[in-house]
Amino acid sequence: MEPTISREELLVDGTDAAFRELVHGILAFGALHSEIRDGHARYIGITGPQYSVMTAIRHLESPTITRVAQHLSVTPTFVTAETNKLRTAGLVSKTRSTEDSRAVVLGLTSDGEALLDQLSDTQRQINDVEFDHLTRDEFTRLNATLATLIENSERAIELQRFLQRTPARPATVRQGRPARR
Repeated sequence: MEPTISREELLVDGTDAAFRELVHGILAFGALHSEIRDGHARYIGITGPQYSVMTAIRHLESPTITRVAQHLSVTPTFVTAETNKLRTAGLVSKTRSTEDSRAVVLGLTSDGEALLDQLSDTQRQINDVEFDHLTRDEFTRLNATLATLIENSERAIELQRFLQRTPARPATVRQGRPARR
């Protein structure tokens, strides 16, 4: 089987087994963390994506739709749709920026703040368990590594989209196997 990577730094004993284990670990952690996020959201009666948007609004300085979208690695259209729902629910406010009339500045209403405050004790306990064995040094390295992986992943997605626009020669499939040419 061909390796899924070619970088020598990521091959161990000439195989990509450790790399594949890392990728699957990242996927498993992402799924588990999303489940935790969704549980936080259910606790306060909103969806997981709405919870992510609200916490981004709470923690970002000058949270605009574009800034929240960049922070969460989603599209501005997605943030607009979610904040419209949250505004209808009375949890988020939207105002035009005084500096740029095209930008929409987001804020939490007092009800939105109160809703997130309801969750803080539970959230703290769960986060403490989820990240229980990290030392400060490991935490610092993990933050830096994740920032690098996010940046690299964005570049990889651009490459993948480019390559998928390039016509590939489709394989003919017979009985579940590619045909020989």
